[in-house]
Amino acid sequence: ALTELESNRVNRELASHNSSLSAFHDTRTTMEDAKLMMQRLNAPTGCEALIITVRSNSEHFNPPEAWITSEHVSSFFEMAFKQTPHSIASRLEGYCISGVEGVTRNYVQETIQMKKDLVQLIQDKLNAAAGKTKVPRMYYKNFDQHITAKYGIKIVNWPLEKFRCPSEIPTRVEVQLLMSAWESGTTYFHKMTSADTSGTLPRVPT
Repeated sequence: ALTELESNRVNRELASHNSSLSAFHDTRTTMEDAKLMMQRLNAPTGCEALIITVRSNSEHFNPPEAWITSEHVSSFFEMAFKQTPHSIASRLEGYCISGVEGVTRNYVQETIQMKKDLVQLIQDKLNAAAGKTKVPRMYYKNFDQHITAKYGIKIVNWPLEKFRCPSEIPTRVEVQLLMSAWESGTTYFHKMTSADTSGTLPRVPT
């Protein structure tokens, strides 16, 4: 009896695994066919399309996917919704698997990751401005003392009202705004010359 129960358990696990693999391959094959069809439509007509596929079962293997015919579609989503198609696909997957709780959890996780990426981006920009001098860490509290006075570097065009570490920024909108400002070059580090450093050191927002 024990042998039979164990055999049934193994069969159930294999069936579940095979079902997940089958769903993965079916999804991938169908998506490739759909992409090819939309490419054939887009080429002669200019018709734009977005295809989003997400799993609704956490045991399946296919990741969320957002496929577009051109960057026009992606630009529209970023302008209209402040999110990329892939971000929306990730949130849709969370909803399909876990409901509203899953969407909220994904949103929070994405925001945390955005803050981490922004911290690294600012550190990279700081070291790029410092040139051969390596700045071990970025300071937000007493920036003038730790960075400007020591390395002769100031920040130009900080876009937010308060100057603080990305991990302390309360809203996702502000994180996105700051990220965009650094990536576009609107906000940047400036290595001052001797003429710049004469007199009072420039201050950043507090």
